[in-house]
Amino acid sequence: MKRRKLAQLPFGATNVRCHSNATSSDDCTYTPYQMSRVPCQTGEEVALRCSDNPWRFELAESKVKVKAISGSDKNRVKVLCNFHASKYGSDVNQKSGMWGGAVVVQKDTMKAYWAAPMKYTRKKWSGIAELGSSDNVCTVCVAGIENSFVYTFGLVKDYCFDRSTISEESSNKVIRDFVDSVVEKYGSK
Repeated sequence: MKRRKLAQLPFGATNVRCHSNATSSDDCTYTPYQMSRVPCQTGEEVALRCSDNPWRFELAESKVKVKAISGSDKNRVKVLCNFHASKYGSDVNQKSGMWGGAVVVQKDTMKAYWAAPMKYTRKKWSGIAELGSSDNVCTVCVAGIENSFVYTFGLVKDYCFDRSTISEESSNKVIRDFVDSVVEKYGSK
């Protein structure tokens, strides 16, 4: 980048050094780009974005649409999940950078299983599964980051058994153990 263009930047630095107890950029030493002895050449530029939240990954909202299957005690359940995923303040590309699925926890056995894969369309995740009554199953939205072992989940409260007799810690452990075993066995997707 030419020096006159560099001067137009509000802030640019190289050789940045911060101690582990630094709380702001004032606690760090650096050389302004304009004063650097070694210039950046094309292809060597680096940009950083700072944020108070290095990582945010959570289920923001979930909904279900239920339709009874005639001649069966099962329901056709469309699960809709909205996740928020951001890294250092920048949103993660959910279409190409994440995977999603619906998991079901059976109340009587407290075992979990995959109910449906999910697709990301129109800024939400959706999947369709045939499920028993919500009196005996609890649907869970699960999403993970591609090529990593990072995932998050959240209960779909509109299609979940009464959990007053089961601790949240207990049901979360069942879900985590199940998803951990699948991610460990098959990789991040």
